[in-house]
Amino acid sequence: MKPLYIFVLFTLLLTSCTSKKSTPSANIIQTAIAETQLAQSARQRQVESPIPNTQEVITPAPQQLPATNIPSTSTVFSSNKLITLIPYNYQMNDVGGGWNSGRVNIAIANMTNEIIRFKYIIFSGIIIETKEGQTYNAQIDMTSTVGWEYAGGLSALTDNTLGYESLIIPGTQFSKLVASVPPLEYSISWRSATAATPIKVVFNDFPDLSFNLPNEKGGELSFPFITTPISIQSVDALKGVKIQLDNEKIEANFTGMCHKQESTSYSNLYLIEFSIKNEDAFQESTFTSLGINSVMYLENGGYGYYNDPIYPESRENIHRLSNNQGFIIGPGQNAITFIIGGEIRGGRDEYSGKVYSALIWPDGSYSFYDLTSCPQK
Repeated sequence: MKPLYIFVLFTLLLTSCTSKKSTPSANIIQTAIAETQLAQSARQRQVESPIPNTQEVITPAPQQLPATNIPSTSTVFSSNKLITLIPYNYQMNDVGGGWNSGRVNIAIANMTNEIIRFKYIIFSGIIIETKEGQTYNAQIDMTSTVGWEYAGGLSALTDNTLGYESLIIPGTQFSKLVASVPPLEYSISWRSATAATPIKVVFNDFPDLSFNLPNEKGGELSFPFITTPISIQSVDALKGVKIQLDNEKIEANFTGMCHKQESTSYSNLYLIEFSIKNEDAFQESTFTSLGINSVMYLENGGYGYYNDPIYPESRENIHRLSNNQGFIIGPGQNAITFIIGGEIRGGRDEYSGKVYSALIWPDGSYSFYDLTSCPQK
């Protein structure tokens, strides 16, 4: 019986020892060891794997636009707090019968720190307020600066419309649309009693644009800059500056050269030169956009805006597409073409002041260039 007893006792002891190895605390230790090993393995894989470029997969939160960025606005402003109207050249003439004829020119100014995308405003009513409390109706006039009869251009716009598609740069103002045919300037006119003293122009549906009339007759403005100085460079500062076309196979760079060219008997063009090269040696390439806008400012208040400033002319090795939607350049070819920096139409020989061109770059920044000394071609 003793051998059997000893065997049973040994079996019970072995079972007890085995059950002690499966205690909760032992499992916790084993789990902690396993988790540590997994974490070490994960860290090791992280070191061995390349770090992804988060900028390619994460869109950053929108940031405040820099001061020179172009804000998005509606075609017809519902609120025109951005632009400012400035009166000048105030005139009152006695026309008899107890009546005066009043007129004041207006400049469109940008007194903000952002480029203003301006289209047009249609006014339902304009009122002249007087010191005596009487009011009189007024209207906006578009007057030719060269004595022509007005035709075309803005003819689709209704009466009492102030408008011209434009990008207005901070700290600038203009009063004449010298890129239109004929050149036009804006003014407000009215008739009031000789006994009345006009003191204010009120726009019924855009009161923020209302302004007080000058105390004195006459009055001039300094164009085109409201505040000075704005940094103005010579065209040769553009030499070597790259233009980002909408076709990466074409390389484009400014040459730092410009010239003045007679376009018609009524127009002078100011052209800024750039070179292009088709890097594809086997196929022709096309491009449609420069991504650049140009704005012309003159010292007499003249203004011109060009949202497609490529000079529309076929030249050696480069030709305009038949649908007028771009240009084509042959395989491996080099060519010279131009950006329209400005255009003076009508009375071009009468203007002898400075000609400034502002180039608005794709990122919304801008820079001014003096085209006055561009040679005649």
